[in-house]
Amino acid sequence: MRRAPLLSTVLSSCLLALSACGDAPPAPVNPEPGPGTPSVTATSPAGGDEAQLPGALTQVSLTFSGPMDTSKGTLRPSSELVLGAPTWSGNTLTAPVTRIGHDEEHTLTLEGFQDAEGRPVEHTLRFRTGTDRPRPVVTASSIPEGAQDVYPLELYFDHEARRPGIYPRKQLSLRFSVPMRTTDAQVKLENHTDSSIAPRVITGQWRDEGRELLLTLPAPEDGGPGGATLEEKSRYTLDLSALRGAEVGNRLDAAAFLGDGRLDFTTSERDGELEHACTHALANEAEAIQATTGEAPPFGFAPLTDTGHSRYRVTLPGEQQHGYTSLVSKPDQDEHIVLYLDRELAVGAYDGMEFKDVAVKVEAARPVCTGITHVASFAATQGNRDYFLRFGPTPGAVFEFILERHAH
Repeated sequence: MRRAPLLSTVLSSCLLALSACGDAPPAPVNPEPGPGTPSVTATSPAGGDEAQLPGALTQVSLTFSGPMDTSKGTLRPSSELVLGAPTWSGNTLTAPVTRIGHDEEHTLTLEGFQDAEGRPVEHTLRFRTGTDRPRPVVTASSIPEGAQDVYPLELYFDHEARRPGIYPRKQLSLRFSVPMRTTDAQVKLENHTDSSIAPRVITGQWRDEGRELLLTLPAPEDGGPGGATLEEKSRYTLDLSALRGAEVGNRLDAAAFLGDGRLDFTTSERDGELEHACTHALANEAEAIQATTGEAPPFGFAPLTDTGHSRYRVTLPGEQQHGYTSLVSKPDQDEHIVLYLDRELAVGAYDGMEFKDVAVKVEAARPVCTGITHVASFAATQGNRDYFLRFGPTPGAVFEFILERHAH
């Protein structure tokens, strides 16, 4: 038998069956019917219509190519399209629209329809509604759009857990211009740095009559690295496209505030020392301390606040609301002293051996837990030196701090 050349065989195959070749066009949703095959010949609205105003769309109709068995068939509309009881008039089936969502793609699928001769009729009508109402917009977010230094987790004490204790989570909130539909509360979180991490669907909690959405990201079920709720040093997007306005179901205005309908942010590295201090702030009982007063470092008694991993609650004396506690350095090791404070206040340190002030650095803490908002630190020299810690003035007469001592 004589063989056809390979090239002509491939070309013939493409001509006979385009769908089998790499450049073949996709099959249409409603293929052209063959000769004599029953079909839908007209619809209202027309298939593929864009920006139909819902208020003007009172009914949906489908006209068939020939007589139909009117006892067979079911109309299956998509979730945002609700129809009343359909009626036949000749070869046309009409159903009233009782509810239809704005700004939405709708489908209406025929199931089980047959013509008068028992031949099946398949068809899916697709169209999109527009809207004449303003779209809702995001007006505020606890994580700013484009933020580059978002801490991956928060630590909190869960008293209601089966095993009460300290757990990680990450919460963020979004504020909207109008009340939102509270039955739609799911958003999608995607990690764009590590493609092996699957997207996560998070169900939020609506507050303030649908104007604010609170999202809580629990730790992954497998615990993740260190129990983190987000990976550190990763770029994330939070897709809000499934949210709808309450009035007519409008989609979000993607351009306003977000730029693309998604909240974009990047996480920072984790701070193990700060997270450790948070465990003490959340779980330790506070030791009450009455600070001494004076305009200069006291050469008498000042209460000790120098035990590492301790939580101190300090009361400042006097109308000026400032005072002193003390710390004794190690005999044979220099140290880095860190105070994790529950508020912003002035902190000073005085070396009682050399009779001079020591530089203290005070800065805002990363938002990892309640009870720690600022961090004060200074270098302590070995030799059992007395250091007097000066606090205040501060608007509150009582404050707390966690003390950590790091030898070096």
